[in-house]
Amino acid sequence: MGAQKRNRLEFYQSSDIQRIGWWKRLDPALRWALVVYLITRVLVSAWAAAAVSLAPVDVPDIGHPVYETLHQAYPHSNPLLDLFLGVWFRWDTEWFTKVALQGYRPDDGSVTVSPLYPLLIRWLGRLLGGEHLLAALLISNVALIAGLTLLHKLVSLDFSERVARRTVVYQVALPAGFFLLAGYTEPLYLCFAILTLYAARKSNWALAGVAAFLTSLARMQGWVLVFPLAYEALCQARRRPLRAWPGLLAAAGGPIGTASYNVYLTMVGLPGMGATYQSDWVVHFAPPWTSMAMAINSLITGQSSFQDVVNTLVLFLSLVLILVSLWKLRPTYWLYTAASQFVFLMGYLGDEQLHSMMRYTLVLFPNMIALALITRSRWASGVVLFVFVLLQVVLLGLFVRWVWVA
Repeated sequence: MGAQKRNRLEFYQSSDIQRIGWWKRLDPALRWALVVYLITRVLVSAWAAAAVSLAPVDVPDIGHPVYETLHQAYPHSNPLLDLFLGVWFRWDTEWFTKVALQGYRPDDGSVTVSPLYPLLIRWLGRLLGGEHLLAALLISNVALIAGLTLLHKLVSLDFSERVARRTVVYQVALPAGFFLLAGYTEPLYLCFAILTLYAARKSNWALAGVAAFLTSLARMQGWVLVFPLAYEALCQARRRPLRAWPGLLAAAGGPIGTASYNVYLTMVGLPGMGATYQSDWVVHFAPPWTSMAMAINSLITGQSSFQDVVNTLVLFLSLVLILVSLWKLRPTYWLYTAASQFVFLMGYLGDEQLHSMMRYTLVLFPNMIALALITRSRWASGVVLFVFVLLQVVLLGLFVRWVWVA
């Protein structure tokens, strides 16, 4: 009898070891990314479902047919799925699925949607039996897991495991961090931008060039990667341009991607992105300090909405962290963040001077490395996370109830 119990115990212990073994065999960066992602995904989905269940949701009268394509992107809806899937069919997600389903048109402003994400949604949506909303969410969530894994590995090249882990947590905890779990381009852009710099740090210039090209097809601002890649190439070649040519060639990947899409628009007779932003979306372009000054004036005069205040606070946090990066990080990183932030500040929408700034700055991942470096104590990181999460809870609740956030 004792032998049977012992054999049974050994069997269960062996099974437990096997179940745990596959997890321990995973790359540590992937393990941490999965832990952070799964916790965030469960909490965000639960709160989104609760937020739309608290009271009836009034869909605003947007006045544009793109917001009437729900039945095409999400054909198999039911009350339960609506809580966990349909709740994410909001705002720009509808533009991405619209382009995936119907392509670009010259008269609806759709050409401002960069091509990579809609193209992937179209391909995967067909494989999923027409569930293009599900496809959009799967693509963005897989991209987020990959991006967080690469972020951990990138930070670990220079800093400790603790700093790498804290950076990953901050990245998803940001006030607008739920957009990284939604059907938006930010997680795809983030993933390829991190891959670009990680490949460059590893001197894998072919991969860096391809990743930069894909980054700029995810969002046109990807061309800014030319600056950190060129610097990294020259740095690794000890400032000798003739030896740096593979890296300098890779640095052209971002601008080539941006130019390729604009050449495509011209070839098929569609209007350019810049003209469409101004004519269809009433976006004004000006020096970056113009929108900053207008935002500060709105704060002083009390004309700012809650979202405007958060956008302004996020902007100033970003600027502070860029300055910290000058001191704490390689130029490779702050060249990316400074150039990106400059571009983000050059356009503003009507009286919303820092339009969507909290969402745009999600891709400035070096800022999270800088923040992780200056909040090494538990109380400092705890305060940061508390503020971030509190704002994210409020903003997510507004977003799923069809209130414009970013």
